[in-house]
Amino acid sequence: MSYYAKSTTNQIVNLTVSPASGFQSQVANLGRIDNKGFEALVDLTPLETAGGFRWNTTLNYSQNKSKVVTLAPGIDTYVIYTDWYQNLEARVGQPYGVIYGYKYQRDAKGNLLLYNGLPTTGDQGVIGSIQPKWVGGWNNDFRFGPMQLSFLFDFHRGGKIFSVTNMWGDYTGIFKNSLQGRQVDWNNPGLVVKGTDASTCTLPGSACTDGQPNTTRVTAEQYWESLYYNAEQYTYDDSFVKLRNLRFGADLPVRFASLLHASAVNIALIGNNLWTHTKVPNIDPEFSYNTGNAQGFEFATIPNTKSIGFNLRITP
Repeated sequence: MSYYAKSTTNQIVNLTVSPASGFQSQVANLGRIDNKGFEALVDLTPLETAGGFRWNTTLNYSQNKSKVVTLAPGIDTYVIYTDWYQNLEARVGQPYGVIYGYKYQRDAKGNLLLYNGLPTTGDQGVIGSIQPKWVGGWNNDFRFGPMQLSFLFDFHRGGKIFSVTNMWGDYTGIFKNSLQGRQVDWNNPGLVVKGTDASTCTLPGSACTDGQPNTTRVTAEQYWESLYYNAEQYTYDDSFVKLRNLRFGADLPVRFASLLHASAVNIALIGNNLWTHTKVPNIDPEFSYNTGNAQGFEFATIPNTKSIGFNLRITP
């Protein structure tokens, strides 16, 4: 196991400068980011019998906490990446890489504030960090005589992602959840969105404290299109569990190996990415594993390939 604490300074960034200077940006070394983390690996053999059965298990765990301590003098936020009217930012006092986007407009009690039965987009704010709370893996290997069975699970806990695929899928009505409100016909039965009717408020906006529950029915088309560009709606918790690898194999008897002039022959059935558990709808939540600055922003990404194959290993 290990613990680390590291401060990174003088990162190379492009700062926007006044157009009067004749330039659009200036390359500068600035800022300080602190990273603190813990990593551990455990390799155990919980069971081994005289009859030839052996179970080996390996677990690994790591977590990292980052914090933007300083940027340039007079600058509290730096836009790392921007798209679809949302930003990925480095903000002083926050982890590196927070999604800063549009949120719902709400009343003083936290209820959605609805105009003509529809939610509305309010101001921008910090939605969450792309950094996971922790990641890990659990590998198991079972052997009994010539038979072997092994499987590997990968774990990813926390972190946020903004899914443009889900935003467009709801907007155009191609995803299953967009059927809500049009089970009978395009406008039947419609939706009564839970929230506060803004027209019944003495004061609109966040000052509203006396509004009445919404009773206006809208069509599914009106509702799903009203959520367009709403980062709060389409930012998800990027937690998942994956069955990364499954292998079942066997060593053939020596007499079969000798027919091939080999010392050993092993055959195995192998599967990769066979199962994923996540609350992120419609997409593979693992897309954000990349090295670019667009981490945490997903749009029409291709999911990891699921594969099942046969393996033959011959040892001379």
